[in-house]
Amino acid sequence: MFRRPLAAAALALTLGSAGCVHGRGTPQDPVVGAVVLEGVRSVDEGLLAEGLATRGPVPRPGLSGRLNKDRQRFEPDALPTDVKRIESFYRDRGYYGVQVEPSVEEIGPGIVRVVFRVSEGRPARVTKLDVEGLDAAPEAARKLGKVPLRVGEIFTVSAYDATRDQLVAALRNNGWATAEVTQSAVVLPEEAAVEVRYAVTPGARYRVGPIFVGRIAGISARKIQQQISAVLRSGEWWDESNLAAARRRLSDLGVFGAVRVTRAEPDTQRGTIAVVIDLRQAKYQTLRAGPGLAFDPTRWDAHGEVSWQHRNFLGDLRRLTLDGRAGYAWVPTPFAYRKRGPVASLTADFQQPGALGRWIDAEARAQVERGIEEAYDYVGERLRLGLPLRIVSPLALVPSVNFEVYQLSNATAQVVSGQPVAPGSTQPVLENCKGSLCLLMYLEQLVAWDARDNPLNTRRGWYGAVTLQEGVRVGGYGYRYLRFRPELRAFYPLGRHSVLALRTRVGGLIPINETGNPPIVARFYAGGPLSMRGYYTDRFSPMIRQNGAWVPVGGNGAADGSLELRFDVAGDWGGAIFVDAAGVSDYSANPTEYQTALDPTRLQWASGLGLRYRTPFGPVRLDVGVRLPTDYRAGVPFDQRFPVVPYTPPGTVHREPILAVQLALGEAF
Repeated sequence: MFRRPLAAAALALTLGSAGCVHGRGTPQDPVVGAVVLEGVRSVDEGLLAEGLATRGPVPRPGLSGRLNKDRQRFEPDALPTDVKRIESFYRDRGYYGVQVEPSVEEIGPGIVRVVFRVSEGRPARVTKLDVEGLDAAPEAARKLGKVPLRVGEIFTVSAYDATRDQLVAALRNNGWATAEVTQSAVVLPEEAAVEVRYAVTPGARYRVGPIFVGRIAGISARKIQQQISAVLRSGEWWDESNLAAARRRLSDLGVFGAVRVTRAEPDTQRGTIAVVIDLRQAKYQTLRAGPGLAFDPTRWDAHGEVSWQHRNFLGDLRRLTLDGRAGYAWVPTPFAYRKRGPVASLTADFQQPGALGRWIDAEARAQVERGIEEAYDYVGERLRLGLPLRIVSPLALVPSVNFEVYQLSNATAQVVSGQPVAPGSTQPVLENCKGSLCLLMYLEQLVAWDARDNPLNTRRGWYGAVTLQEGVRVGGYGYRYLRFRPELRAFYPLGRHSVLALRTRVGGLIPINETGNPPIVARFYAGGPLSMRGYYTDRFSPMIRQNGAWVPVGGNGAADGSLELRFDVAGDWGGAIFVDAAGVSDYSANPTEYQTALDPTRLQWASGLGLRYRTPFGPVRLDVGVRLPTDYRAGVPFDQRFPVVPYTPPGTVHREPILAVQLALGEAF
């Protein structure tokens, strides 16, 4: 119920205007000025009110809808219906003794207030719960687990039905494909008690029979069967849930316009059930092109982009994607730049499902890029060879081999290893790089489990991931290190219109038998729309002073976290209140220096408000983050109350702007 004041506060800050209510009535034909539910304590009052025919002022469409509302006409005939709806709502939640008394009060000329006075009574609890017939299916009984409805708890229709569904699922997912479960409940209102009975009829136990695959040009039935064999194979005990798993596995390939996985009639003589897979071919090729503009106070980037994808390249589900981008960048802005120049990239992605059996795919990614950073310019070539394992749908397990080569130029002098750079030099001796050539070779392992209900607009679930890198040397090139970054995100709905979201992650880079600092291209940075929103992109980092400007050079450790309350405002508009925290470490070669990023006394904090507009590609997001002060002593100037950027050269102090405005597509996490 607290979502309304939060939403109203966010809108008031955004729009800066007071609200008004539209609609006039007459004494003979009044309008509804308010609907009041008195005595509602044990159920969701907002959800109850939404189911009534009589409603209070209704928000208008659009961003300012909650501040501009329309009243509806009062319909006396709707009151008896609403009384029955309230009683039904309560009974579904176990309150069988509920009583509702409606009344209508005049609160102004042609305006009435409708009051429903609710006496909830005692909730009915489950006093007896019998499950009969499950002994005939012992394997299903062992997999059943705890059922939603239990003795001693309040009886609700949702838990009553969910228990039946769980019994059916346990049976049909363990071979009893034709099992049926009937349910009955005896309610004793005077005793506030309910006696529940489930009768199980298992039927025969079946195995998976033949799998029939519809033909699609350019894709063999063998390849499709190989893809689903990880979750669905002939001869195994029947598992109804594997039909949905097979459908998801085929849909995730992105090749088919529609996928249907259905079962045929059971073969009682053979004890099997055949599976039928119907596929609808989609367009294999997609071409996209368009302009783009990215900007914040630290960088502007204008570019054009073209992308081509073939989802059945050379047949058998191979996918090839080519992306090209070209543009121009200014650091920090086109109006007062320190650096500027062309930027471009060309990327090729290739994927082969089932390259090494049904579990293991193959992927390759090659990229050439010309870029500009605050500390250096570069031409980079990257190659990645990976073998993703597709064992179960929520799990991502991707080992890979990576090669990255950077030809650096215009590098900041202080990035070199203990040697001054001669004026006008074009070949700076960069740390752990040969001349201007910086090369990274590393093995990487990504392990992730995605239990979110929707990756773009998440309301419930969690996501966990760990990325490990092991840097190696080959022929005198490269850098030996261990780099790790675990991450955890959690999402919990607070009612129907708000979500509490949490994200925490840490990262560290540990040199192994190396001297000097880690290469600048391998370090950690924080700040920006996907990190600590009190700083702009990469600006929360160890810094050096170069040509009168402060330049981030990265650290060998970083930690950040966010706590965010997301709520609906009106239509596709939403808002957020967030608190971010982050810490970074120096880029010293000390193997334990990365741990300072986890020091709670070094964390910096920011809080802010956000505005969201939902689109099919994720929300367009505007966040305003304000860093929090740490020095409250009297007499300290206002700007000096805020923390400094850590790890600047000895004898120097630098503070970034207190406020940062972030514009991005997609949630922060």
